[in-house]
Amino acid sequence: MMRRVFRSLVVVTTAIIGLLVTTTAAYAHYVYEKAWVYRAEYQCTQSRSEISHGDGGGFSKGDTASYGRTWILKVGWVWCGIYKRQPPFEIAHQLHLIKWNASAGVGYVCKRSAWKKNQGTTSKLTTKIYYGAAPDCGSGYYGTITDSVVWHDGAWRGKGMWSGWHYQPSSASLAAAQVAEEPEPAVDYNVTGIPSDWPVAGPDGAPVDGPDGEPVQVARPGVPATSPAVEGPDSTTTQEETEVQLAVWEDPV
Repeated sequence: MMRRVFRSLVVVTTAIIGLLVTTTAAYAHYVYEKAWVYRAEYQCTQSRSEISHGDGGGFSKGDTASYGRTWILKVGWVWCGIYKRQPPFEIAHQLHLIKWNASAGVGYVCKRSAWKKNQGTTSKLTTKIYYGAAPDCGSGYYGTITDSVVWHDGAWRGKGMWSGWHYQPSSASLAAAQVAEEPEPAVDYNVTGIPSDWPVAGPDGAPVDGPDGEPVQVARPGVPATSPAVEGPDSTTTQEETEVQLAVWEDPV
């Protein structure tokens, strides 16, 4: 698994470089995690989950890529060694926007997308969702979950990938003031496991309570409710072929 935190500042002095090494992801331009979420001889699924402050309110981004085995001279068959084209509707992912509630010490689902599927034959599906002027559940730490799956041998193959935490909105002065009082959450869902059920956050970031006074919980299905009617043919390619889609957030309940 790879963790990447990219910063938007370029510095030349040793002192400033040393300072940047000790900063948290709150100052990062974007944060992502990338790893295999399914590996087998004939099919591999790779997921990349990102959160960014972009040029303003920020965005979430999810990538799901399909790979197959390839033959390497003097080595033999290598798993996950080459891009693998999938016919329409056989690459899918769903994005979830998670907001950290510091007082409760737990993450809440703020928004989620509908399931997105490739519309043409491709080896990779990318979906990006912009927040607008600001994220929907107030300022604080956010992260993206991308549930990445590829249809293979009669089932969806894959699982979720967590991006890591990023402070939103991106105002440097606001972030610096807030980070002083609210350190970056230590929870890494790629290590602890991504929960299948989440409490829901309202526009102010506070939990949404049901009629019984208890926090509303929503399920994270992990795979689409529908499957391709017939599994179509696939083929390998040395070139990455990416289908890019834009999406909008939906309320989790």
